Amino acid sequence: MKKIYSFKNISSIRKAHPKKKICLSFGTFDQIDFSTFNHLQTARKQCDLLVLLVAETTTSQHYQKLSPQQIEKKAQMLSELGFVDAVVIYPFEDAVKAIQALKPQILVRHSSYRSPQSDFRGYLKAEEEALREFHGKIVYTEDPFQESSNNNILNWHSTQIQAIKRGKQELRHYSLESFFEKMAKTRVLIVGEPIVDTYVFCETEGISSKSPSISARYRSEENYPGGSLAIARHLSALGCQVTLFIPYGGESYFKQLLHNTVSPSINIETYLVPNTATPRKTRYLVSLKSQRIFELTQLEDNLWKHHSPEGFIKKMESLNEQHDLVLLSDFGHGLFEGPVLKAANKMRNFKGINVQTNSSNFGFNPFTKHHKYNYLSLDERECRMASHDRLTPICDLAEQTVQKLVKTSCAVTLGQAGSAYFDSQKTKYFCPGFFKEVIDTVGAGDAYFALTTLLHYHKARPFLIPYLGNCFAGLKTRILGNKEAVSQESLSKFISYLSRSVS
Repeated sequence: MKKIYSFKNISSIRKAHPKKKICLSFGTFDQIDFSTFNHLQTARKQCDLLVLLVAETTTSQHYQKLSPQQIEKKAQMLSELGFVDAVVIYPFEDAVKAIQALKPQILVRHSSYRSPQSDFRGYLKAEEEALREFHGKIVYTEDPFQESSNNNILNWHSTQIQAIKRGKQELRHYSLESFFEKMAKTRVLIVGEPIVDTYVFCETEGISSKSPSISARYRSEENYPGGSLAIARHLSALGCQVTLFIPYGGESYFKQLLHNTVSPSINIETYLVPNTATPRKTRYLVSLKSQRIFELTQLEDNLWKHHSPEGFIKKMESLNEQHDLVLLSDFGHGLFEGPVLKAANKMRNFKGINVQTNSSNFGFNPFTKHHKYNYLSLDERECRMASHDRLTPICDLAEQTVQKLVKTSCAVTLGQAGSAYFDSQKTKYFCPGFFKEVIDTVGAGDAYFALTTLLHYHKARPFLIPYLGNCFAGLKTRILGNKEAVSQESLSKFISYLSRSVS
């Protein structure tokens, strides 16, 4: 039996097997992990033929369309699985047309789709109606690994259980669906340094024979869009109308990175600063465990030392007037200094800011340099730097910092412990974290900042801001670097999973 089909030839599968019980599974199949493998094997046990619909998109960059070569490669890989009988390259966003052409007895879905909350696009409902015409049904498979694993969630402590119950209750009054609808109408401007996150994968071989240094064998490397680029990708994946305004050095590799990894739905406005390197952070990792052994940075601390910022300021002010809100992502790499900082402080639009303290700007980039904003997101170290306090317990220090130094609503992220949101009246809303182990924390704060700024802007119920922010940032920690953005679907499925995990 031929195993790979185009959609045009899908009906030939049913014609060749008119009496066979067919099971259909639809997805991007970006990763064949334990969960996906178990899902497909469970489906195959319920039918005579298992047919996979492979989407012509990937979840990696906001459902970006793949090239024909990439799709063929993915289909070929799936066709090699012994329990898969046919693979169909599928151009549509739901399975309705495939159901009509193939007339399967079963459409198999993961149990995370069981909740109506997960079907915010209405695809499942349409698929169920199409199945009824042929007396078919949807079967949901369970994931024993996910349900019992200690690596992710479950085994909640009482604070987490209370938070999930409260989040579940409040989402009845402010649903994700309504939030996503608002996001689709929101024009967001992001201004900040782009950062190229280069990951070099190695295998350590021991200590060098001629010096006390680690010797490692090079295996491969990848470039990911970080900094303000990552924030733009997250908000685009959530459905916002995004414009990103960035300075850069004009490097050809950077232009290629933008072309390869940033969705065309993001409007990128660039400002060339000649003879200046675009910020780049190269991390050397042990391949199998993704443990970092060394980091090298290429940065320009004083971006405007040899260049006038007047053109940049003029463009920033013009773009600001064309959008509903602006997110200033200050990584402390020379952009928001001098006249640019003064101009940013004068902008009257709704303004959310994130001012990062890192090893390259330690002590020189406190959030207090920004004077006018509507929302601020910071972490423990940024809190301590601004308050000049390294000993007070962070929960106490966060409240003290907000009371003394923050001018409006604010969120303080606390790592695995969770986060706290303070409204304009300085009332505190704390929510614990839900992920016990992470793959990579790079970009988690940026993800939290992106989502919570929009939640605050759209007047979400206060507790939902840290609750959804923690979920979104937690999902980001399951991704190496900024390789992928966290999508609407991922967030919806995880919230649905949390809701099912408590009574």
